[in-house]
Amino acid sequence: MSDDIIKPPYPHELDEGISDVVIDGTPADNEVLAYDSASGTWINQTAAEAGLSGGSGDVTGPAASVDNAIVRFHETTGKVIQDYTSGAPTIGDTGIIQLNANIDINGNILTNTGEINGRAAATALYINGGSDGVTTVTPIILRTGDNANPAVMTSRLNISADAAVAAVTWTNVAINYSSVAATNVNIDSGAIDGVTIGAAAAPTVTDLGSVATADINGGTIDGVTIGATAAPTVTDLGSVATADINGGTIDGVTIGASAAPTVTDLGSVATCDINGGTLGGVTLDGAMTMGETGILLDPVLSGDATYCGITEGGTAGATLAIGDICYLAVADTRWELAKADVAATSFGKLGMCVQTAAADGSATTMLLYGKIRAATLPALTVGAPVFLSAATAGDVTMTAPTGTTNFVVRIIGHGNTAEDLFFHPDNTYVELA
Repeated sequence: MSDDIIKPPYPHELDEGISDVVIDGTPADNEVLAYDSASGTWINQTAAEAGLSGGSGDVTGPAASVDNAIVRFHETTGKVIQDYTSGAPTIGDTGIIQLNANIDINGNILTNTGEINGRAAATALYINGGSDGVTTVTPIILRTGDNANPAVMTSRLNISADAAVAAVTWTNVAINYSSVAATNVNIDSGAIDGVTIGAAAAPTVTDLGSVATADINGGTIDGVTIGATAAPTVTDLGSVATADINGGTIDGVTIGASAAPTVTDLGSVATCDINGGTLGGVTLDGAMTMGETGILLDPVLSGDATYCGITEGGTAGATLAIGDICYLAVADTRWELAKADVAATSFGKLGMCVQTAAADGSATTMLLYGKIRAATLPALTVGAPVFLSAATAGDVTMTAPTGTTNFVVRIIGHGNTAEDLFFHPDNTYVELA
């Protein structure tokens, strides 16, 4: 076949004088006349039969299009151009590309001017992290410096809002210079993790992290108001070398307020003036000097197996339950059950068990002076004396024991309520001969 092609405008109407055209059957739309050098005739053929399927010049497209719209192909033939249903991207005569829909970028965006700007003053520019539908993708990272070596700073990173608009809000910002620490960060306004900085309302910082030096004139740290009219609350003060606390709360403890504070863990404090409140689990390494005040015991205990007072740890010499009255055995310095009909178990150092012991040799704790409520105690009479029992080892009774040789009558306390015993063993006793 030669490269000569004729596409007649009408299937069966040819110019006069052309005698070497052979029409094969009924011609179809878009067939061409191709010259056959072997027969010396022109024959109607399809583009594929004429060897034109991979050639150029046969691209088709829509009947109309948006002016300056970027051309895109339909399917994979490379010969069909399709239009956009809406939001067609365009290239203007000056080379400006306008994209009117979302951009899905799998590579880098390189700019020579160094700016990515919102188009209109009333339109915000959003750069958002994404999600793969299962787990959250790494958030947006704003970085300056050499892309191959981000530790080399070539310019300053400036994150700011326009002066004409409202303060900027950053919900989660990590500022770093790759391996180079940020030594100075100035935040004049906006919000960090819901915290307003420099606004009329005091800011709130949910996690301040590690700060060598910080001047905080107002706001809250982890729910703690600093420098505000209302007293601040600190849920975890951490390790502090020197701290002047004039008011507020630490871990739910009110300092300097009318209500007494509670400190669950004061930590290590060189000097501390506490005017009121509760200290739990606090070890005093030095002498404690009390002013013109007293130590208050709990007025009414809350339930069985509760106590308050002065205690001492030790080792059990038998199986012990809370409320058992014991004596400190001279032979092995273990706490054994006391019984009024055995003088050797009754006239020495007494204690009441406040920590159960499973067996001989187990650790236990003894109440030496204070108040206790336990299921093992009998019904008490307010203000009436309570004695060691001669009937059962470790029990107490409201009746003074009677007997003959080696019986000991010793008051170990008084009824504070029908259930609460004020335990204060009398140092004097009577031995029945």
